[in-house]
Amino acid sequence: MKKGVPSVKGNGRIIDKLSHWLPVINASISGYLRCGKGKFDGQKNSEYLVKLKAASEGDILLFLTEIERFNSELVKATKTL
Repeated sequence: MKKGVPSVKGNGRIIDKLSHWLPVINASISGYLRCGKGKFDGQKNSEYLVKLKAASEGDILLFLTEIERFNSELVKATKTL
């Protein structure tokens, strides 16, 4: 996986979606990881990621796919607790 967030240029539609949904996904995952509790909703994160990936391509699509994999692994881990 590449480090950092890929740059987004010239696609206002995906920029709007990313700026809205990525902070929601980040808050869900990071809040859970920091505190071990919180409002982690892996299913909802998956729904948001599907919408984002549908409007994405290139490096952004790869980035979102990595987030989706991480979210899936975290869902599996929380079910075993």
